[in-house]
Amino acid sequence: MKIYLYYIGRAKDPHTNAVAADFVGRAGHFAACEMREIRPDRFDLFAKHPTARKVFLDPAGTSMDSPGFGRLIGNAEMDGRDLVFPDRRT
Repeated sequence: MKIYLYYIGRAKDPHTNAVAADFVGRAGHFAACEMREIRPDRFDLFAKHPTARKVFLDPAGTSMDSPGFGRLIGNAEMDGRDLVFPDRRT
């Protein structure tokens, strides 16, 4: 299992950048993890990761607590599926 975090454009909020970098550092102890900027006009999320579980990050979406997030990671690991966390605009 590998975890991908994709975002569009340069992240401008230093607090958000720090939280994301902290997550990548912590998650990297348990699974390969990659975070990078993408351009939606040059990146097809569904072609690049056809079997991965996509979790779209949207502030207006449903919240997930820590146990729920742990279950998401555990299920993906048991299924042998990558997890992709794309920016909601992709």
